[in-house]
Amino acid sequence: MEPYYSDDNVTLYHGDCRDLALPRGSVDLLLTDPPYGIAHKSRGRHEQIAGDDSNDWVEDALRGCLKALSINRHFYVFGPDVVSDLTVCPTVELIWDKGRMSAGGPTAVPWSPGHERITFGLYSPYKSHSNVGAGAVRLRRSSIIKFPKQNNGRGSFTHPNEKPVGLMRALIECSTQFDEVVFDPFAGSGSTLVAAVLEGRRAIGVEIDERYCDVIARRLSVEEVAA
Repeated sequence: MEPYYSDDNVTLYHGDCRDLALPRGSVDLLLTDPPYGIAHKSRGRHEQIAGDDSNDWVEDALRGCLKALSINRHFYVFGPDVVSDLTVCPTVELIWDKGRMSAGGPTAVPWSPGHERITFGLYSPYKSHSNVGAGAVRLRRSSIIKFPKQNNGRGSFTHPNEKPVGLMRALIECSTQFDEVVFDPFAGSGSTLVAAVLEGRRAIGVEIDERYCDVIARRLSVEEVAA
């Protein structure tokens, strides 16, 4: 797979992450927001997300992606838990408190979700590591992460599931050191990659939808990473 975009800090690939074979143990953190299998449409503002018609394939994709993660290093996967069975180490459920209600969901339900789940864990395929636990972050924190969901400053979100760069920076800072490598196999609009650069890390991303590859390339080459 040829890079769609590359600079001194980031390599972005356009394609299916299952087709990218990174060397084993070549990345230090897996941080990603895969499709949730809910065929999301945001009131006509965004087209359907590629691969979002079902999440049956996501577990298989993550199984391959985790092999690129160094043993006993962290992963954060947003959405339904499709990753806990892929490591022998225990995982932890984190909750991102978005500080606002979701606009989606059935209107007949009186409670609107204002949070998203994140599965956090330590990757190892070795049964001898099963009692290691989920590993230590640089500073012990609450499992509820309060971070407001804000738009991209242009009046709307570029991607219907776009994550705040500040949130991704906090997760990256917790689980990596300067110049380590962050991997996002479902890069979306590129918040993880932008956050990695701003935190002084290197990054590898894969995005299946070329529309968003173009968005990511523009974000990485302009003001966001120059801040």
